[in-house]
Order: sequence, then structure tokens, then C-alpha cells
Amino acid sequence: GAPLDKHYGSSVRKVEQLLQGKQTKLPNYGYSCVDVTDIALMHLRAMERPEQSIGKRFIGSAHCFLWIPEMAKLLHDAYPDKKIPYQKASNDEIRKKATENPSYRYVLLNLNKRRVLSNEQSCQLLGIQYRDPRESLLDTAQYLLANFDKTDSTMMK
Repeated sequence: GAPLDKHYGSSVRKVEQLLQGKQTKLPNYGYSCVDVTDIALMHLRAMERPEQSIGKRFIGSAHCFLWIPEMAKLLHDAYPDKKIPYQKASNDEIRKKATENPSYRYVLLNLNKRRVLSNEQSCQLLGIQYRDPRESLLDTAQYLLANFDKTDSTMMK
């Protein structure tokens, strides 16, 4: 979802990078996603319901895995004027990039691996109904496009 201010983390930065369209081909890796407001609600409910939460771990996940190229395609369709590429890179292309760029080593380790996390406990015990991460992605993009000035090289408009 949309950040509270211009100081945001890696998830929003990934959306920013996709919107900038600098990568012409994308690695086939992804995330088990969740909206930040759902995480805040999960924390609040855990504090409000100590009898159900003390001693337990809750996984904050919308039980929805999104591949990076899938995210890019959603953004491409929502913002066709931005010319956002969504083509998958081949595994060989990613391996080559990993030899040239150390930041791609993490991607290489997670290439083509789908990891869906179970949110069953947080849904059952805390009553969380997770928002669709696709909506969160589009809200994040809308925020970035509306709030950042072209003169700031790390942020967009």
C-alpha cells in the first residue's frame, strides 16, 4: 500500500523500479505479499486479544504470491502510458547478471521458486481478512506517481 511519507522500504522501492521501466526483462521471482495496513491491523488485534495471541506467531500474508513479471504486467495494464516492460528474462540471462552484479545473487537463489505462506492462524484467531495485494500494488503505484517530483532522482512522477 501507499507509504505514509517519502521514507519507505524495499517493497515500495521495487514498485518504483518497475514503474521506471529501466529493466527490459525481469527475473521470474516473487513474493508472498501483504498490505502494510493488514500488518498494522494484525498487530493491533494481537494486542487487543492477548488470550488468543500470547505465545503464538502470526504470519502476515495475504496468501497470495506475485511474480515480479506479473506485478509489472498489472502496472503496465494500469498505466499504459508508462511503457512498463513485463517480459520475463531467461534463467541464463539472470545467471549471467548474477556474475556481473552481486545484488542478483539473491534473485538467482530464488529464481522460479514459489513460496506461499499460510495466514490461517491470523485469519482464525485474529479475524484478519487480508486485502488483495494486487490492489495494494496499484495503490502504491498511484501514490508514487502522484507524490514524487521529477527533479528528485530517487522518486518518480
